[in-house]
Amino acid sequence: MGSWQEDLQAIKEQLEADRLVGEIRVLKNAYGFIRHEPPGENRKDYFFHKSGLEDGLKFHELNEGDIVSFNVCSDGDKGLKCESVRLERQRHLKGAIRQ
Repeated sequence: MGSWQEDLQAIKEQLEADRLVGEIRVLKNAYGFIRHEPPGENRKDYFFHKSGLEDGLKFHELNEGDIVSFNVCSDGDKGLKCESVRLERQRHLKGAIRQ
């Protein structure tokens, strides 16, 4: 298995062109923020709500540090909002307690 950065790059290359890849930075009750760091650009944080997860993915299955892909849908009151959030790779072991 390659390094975490190599795995992230491989995921990016396999995705549809309109999807972005990022790391979950913050998870709260029913929402979170994903950090996307495009090469040569400033990083951006995207808001997501649990209703924006792809079918079959449950909010409680996510952990901070997981790699996800997503589509940007709007610029809302909490910042850039994304939808169709799909888990690409889990970073942390299951069973971790999230506060």
